[in-house]
Amino acid sequence: MGGEPYLVGYGRANTIHFDLVEVDGVDLRVDGADGGSDCIVMTDEAAEGTATNDFVDEGTGYSLVLTAAEMAGARITVYVVDSATKAWLDKTIQIETYGHPSSAHPFMTPYWTNGAVNDASASSTVWTFDGFTEATADHVIGSELTFTSGANAGQCRTVTDYTSTVITCDPAFLAAPADNDEFVLRATAQTTLGIAQAPSIGAILADSNELQVDWVNAGRLDALLDSVVAGMASAVFTDAATLVNLMWDEAMVASTGAPAITGSMRLFMEWWATLSRNEIHQTATTTTVRNDADDGDISTSTVSDDATTFIRQKFST
Repeated sequence: MGGEPYLVGYGRANTIHFDLVEVDGVDLRVDGADGGSDCIVMTDEAAEGTATNDFVDEGTGYSLVLTAAEMAGARITVYVVDSATKAWLDKTIQIETYGHPSSAHPFMTPYWTNGAVNDASASSTVWTFDGFTEATADHVIGSELTFTSGANAGQCRTVTDYTSTVITCDPAFLAAPADNDEFVLRATAQTTLGIAQAPSIGAILADSNELQVDWVNAGRLDALLDSVVAGMASAVFTDAATLVNLMWDEAMVASTGAPAITGSMRLFMEWWATLSRNEIHQTATTTTVRNDADDGDISTSTVSDDATTFIRQKFST
């Protein structure tokens, strides 16, 4: 006798409910008991086997807990067959899974798998788990882990480390999860699968929080900026006289000739000092400026006088 199809998460222990019918096909059988081998499970098209758990009488109907291993398939078929006195009609239960690449409906949910804490001493960041199997270490790094039950229900964190039995998340959840708290995993662009590990959100938040603390009044950054500003003010106002003195006390060198009009102020000052100090030779047609040692000419200028106007041309550069 067929049954309604179930749709459940892949690889996660699940409790299914069903009814049984008397052999006459009229009334429900309400007092059936599992003889230890009355529930047969087939996962996908693998060999059939006796279910790990016996079904439980719930009053009018019955329940059966299927293990995570029994649920790790696209299609699971459960046969409830009385192996003794045929106290009820044979029952067939069809189950299809979702949320995993190997499930019957991998894209029905953004969550690719789910699991549960299997750790009575779990911390807020690390715990052992069950409910799904992924043998490749680090395979789910970068996935978003969201609790669906327990004190952390609704909270989401990033998986930063993974083995086949232990998950590490960052930053820490607000509370350590309890044993059997359930969670789902959602793949992201940073989920490992050959992609680089996602950056530590905890580290980013820590750096950001530290920056905010440093920026407040009298924090480290604020104190550093105050020190820089004070130092600049001191240098500008206190050392102004020193800067002026350094400029006027700068030693000159002997000019080697008249500077070009685009020359620096220093070159012009050296030239003016040379004109006022060095020996100058004057003829009827030429003014010659001698060097400091008076053993050579450094610049000349042509002069002329027509008895009306005296003209001195530019000094040679």
